Amino acid sequence: MVKAKDAYVWDMQGNRYIDAIGSWWVNIHGHGHPVLTTALRQAIQLDHIQFAGATHPQAVLLAKQLDAHYPSPPCKDASNHWRTFYSDNGSTAVEVALKIAYQYWQQADEPNRTRFLAMQGGYHGDTVGAMSVGPITKGPVNNDDDYTSNGFAEPFAPLCFPVDRIPYPEHYWGNDAIDQAEADSLDALDKYLDQHGHNTAAFIAEPILQGAGGMRLSRSQYWDAVLERLAAYNIVVIFDEVLTGFGRTGKLFAAEHLTNRPHIVCLSKGLTGGVLPLGVTLVQNSLYQAFHGDGASPQASHAFLHGHSFTGNPIACAVANASLQLFEHDNTLQKIAAMAALHTEQLTALHDKGLIYRPRTIGPMAAFNMGQPTARYDHPLRQTLTQQAQHNGILLRPWGNTAYFLPPVCLSPQDLTWVYTTLQAHCLS
Repeated sequence: MVKAKDAYVWDMQGNRYIDAIGSWWVNIHGHGHPVLTTALRQAIQLDHIQFAGATHPQAVLLAKQLDAHYPSPPCKDASNHWRTFYSDNGSTAVEVALKIAYQYWQQADEPNRTRFLAMQGGYHGDTVGAMSVGPITKGPVNNDDDYTSNGFAEPFAPLCFPVDRIPYPEHYWGNDAIDQAEADSLDALDKYLDQHGHNTAAFIAEPILQGAGGMRLSRSQYWDAVLERLAAYNIVVIFDEVLTGFGRTGKLFAAEHLTNRPHIVCLSKGLTGGVLPLGVTLVQNSLYQAFHGDGASPQASHAFLHGHSFTGNPIACAVANASLQLFEHDNTLQKIAAMAALHTEQLTALHDKGLIYRPRTIGPMAAFNMGQPTARYDHPLRQTLTQQAQHNGILLRPWGNTAYFLPPVCLSPQDLTWVYTTLQAHCLS
């Protein structure tokens, strides 16, 4: 690929493609957006500075913007705002979150809290800690609900720490079993908490939308029930919003669908609108205070000693600030709502024709399953659909037999309709 603009990319031969997956879920506003490219000029003033013993205006502004935009827990005092820790990408944001949660309990006089809990099918990155809380074994593929079997991390399983998991109650159109699936998952959580609740450091999950697990959706009332149970045991809740943040669920953040809130949040991907790499771990001030020690001044023995060379890069922070401003001034969430309505219309037509099953959509994301049920990542339909779509000018990256769309919101209704029409004509019939 040699060029990109709006929702399109061009290869070396001059062929144009619709970027139907937002360049792996990072691009929100479109390639080459003038507001974001203008922000890149921050490099003229400050290209980079070590984020140790120094800060800079763009990082300060971004921290303030994220604190203002990410929902805070209700009925808390005003001091419990969000603290920002910068890193480089989604995996590092998760690593930071896991380490903070673990160290927090070591310094909060509960060193027995060493266990971690996650969701089946969750994916949180490819660094060792992130792999540990994600799917690390192939396991048997029993049915279409078993999305834990991609095997990406299996060679590294001996390096990973043990993690407990509860079932993920997947929701899709016409799923009459969702109430029972949620009840079964909550029952599994209750049994876990009865045995290990007081020894658990943290729970980590992708709220509402599970990405690499197969673009699976779950209901907000389920998540509120989960967080209520975890709160009873004072367990730190980590929301991995690397995918779900910045409009991917129809709201700026997935937590806005819930009444209850997490303690730590991981952000990346759409943070800069898909222009530059940047990771953020938001931490509630109540946890942050544990890293100061007993005195008025921070103590090295209690500090969170973790850093990256390009932490808080000024150019990346400048673009992230510009992207957040676009949400406010460019009607981004309204564009997402219009795209969601078109997804619903097109998925309904495909489903009524019997060409797909398990349709689901939220915000700018639409997904469905094809062919025989299986959760294998290497399902033969994956490569076939990828090649057929590319041949017809569409970039897709299916997960097994799950196809999905997550395009930049600037994609016109006409072009999105064309994507569905082309897919039906050349890939689904």
